[in-house]
Amino acid sequence: MLSDQDSGIVYGDSPDGEGREESRRYFAALSDQVVQLLLGAGYPLCEGNVLSSNSEWCRPLSSWQERLGRWFDEPAWEPVRYLLIVADSRCVFGAPELHEELMAYFYRDVIQQPVIVKRMLENTMKHKVLLNVFGQLLREPYGEDAGSLDIKYGAYIPMVNAIRLLAIEANLRETGTLERIRALEEQGLVQRSEAAEWIQTFRLFLRLRMMTTERIENGRFTTNGKLSSRKLTKEMAEELKSGLKVGKKLQRRVYRHTMNRL
Repeated sequence: MLSDQDSGIVYGDSPDGEGREESRRYFAALSDQVVQLLLGAGYPLCEGNVLSSNSEWCRPLSSWQERLGRWFDEPAWEPVRYLLIVADSRCVFGAPELHEELMAYFYRDVIQQPVIVKRMLENTMKHKVLLNVFGQLLREPYGEDAGSLDIKYGAYIPMVNAIRLLAIEANLRETGTLERIRALEEQGLVQRSEAAEWIQTFRLFLRLRMMTTERIENGRFTTNGKLSSRKLTKEMAEELKSGLKVGKKLQRRVYRHTMNRL
């Protein structure tokens, strides 16, 4: 209910031109069907067009590898954002070995590209947590959401991004944030107490995100990720402050860890 669509398709390579064209037509038609069915079910389209119905995100394996290579060679903001999307990808249907081979290519290259890791760090640090230097909550100053808290980009996204970068640098293939935290602990990269604190904080952010302002637009349920001050009790505000302190500490740790490796 709180997600738009992000999807892609990787399919096997055909040995000849006729087979390649047949595969392209088939998966293009399949992608259109799936995207439209999800749209009908209430999941809005990705505003950035990261959709399997976009030919850029529906390719045979060899073409995907070439595309990743070009993104690795061009450490600008947009290619790096696409690489981070690929890092979060998971196989939901089909032959998992195709996705596994694609991700093996991804991780082999990302570890060899310090400039890409640095750009990923810049992306990770873009969104700051909702605490000022005095430990006070930063509320929306203007507009219809004045006084509300941007839970999505001021709490949830900063933590997702920080954990993702730690996992990428550790060559971990898990894609969910909670699974990544547990994998980091299992690898001895995070202490048990620290992992437990991150999990508790992330679950808090998830709970608060479910409480954010919702509305119906064009017949579909949407949310702007902002939590109205009317929904935030004094106890919840204190809990959020504690969680945001954990998030800020995590961002500092990721920054130091990554810069020390570059």
